[in-house]
Amino acid sequence: LRASVVLDNLSGGGGDAGHGGCGNSYCMDAGNGGNGGYGGGVASQAGSLSIVSSTIADNRTSDGRALTYLRGNGGNGGNGAGLYSEGILSLVGTTVSGNSTGSGGHGGPGQSGGCQSDTTVGKLGGEGGDGAGIYGVHTLVLTNTTISGNMTGGGGGGGHGGNDYCGNYAASGGIGGSGGQGGGILVADGTLVLNNDTVSRNRTGSAGVGGPGGSNANGTSAPPGNSGVPGMGGGIANPSAGTVETQDSIISGNRTSGAGPDCLGEVHSNGHNLFRISSGC
Repeated sequence: LRASVVLDNLSGGGGDAGHGGCGNSYCMDAGNGGNGGYGGGVASQAGSLSIVSSTIADNRTSDGRALTYLRGNGGNGGNGAGLYSEGILSLVGTTVSGNSTGSGGHGGPGQSGGCQSDTTVGKLGGEGGDGAGIYGVHTLVLTNTTISGNMTGGGGGGGHGGNDYCGNYAASGGIGGSGGQGGGILVADGTLVLNNDTVSRNRTGSAGVGGPGGSNANGTSAPPGNSGVPGMGGGIANPSAGTVETQDSIISGNRTSGAGPDCLGEVHSNGHNLFRISSGC
């Protein structure tokens, strides 16, 4: 792509979960909610892609499917709202801004039953999508490029715990999903090279709240589920020990309520870089 604008696109949504079958006193769990589609603006699954003097802006990936009634885990938000790459990606003189990944879907409820054995905890909330600006699996090389104003999705809430209609047992709520990592760039694997680039004003999503606990026949409620983990790596996230090298670049002014506002994971400086907060890397 050269001198192009990729603007305001949305990836496909996650599918519905299958229904669980029921026996005499117990119903099987449903399948999990579908994950949001990846690559809202540009998706490259193999080979090499070069983008020069272009703008990738205001693209989105879809939310994970929420399960309000079915007993399954919420789907995850889609990854890579601006760009999703599993091959070799080169960006020169390009702006990636204002892109946002989908949020995790809410988890379904636990089973409510007549006795303790029939009652189950609420289901898990889905995770927010990773890599709002760029999600990279193989090799990313950025030169004279700006990654700014991108945001990952928040985690989905945990499901309601099951109720016990005849006994003293009630199930706890489900655990909330984690916020998406890598507001600007997520290095899922492989290598990221920055040369004279700016990564700023990117943000990660919040944690999903735990689901409320169920109640028993005596009116006593079980505890809620734990909240998930807030999204980490507001600017750059390198959670899987990939290789990140920076030179003559600015990584500053990014935000997260988790660890690593500007960067998370190992980052190698080759000189003349500005990090406002380097505590996470």
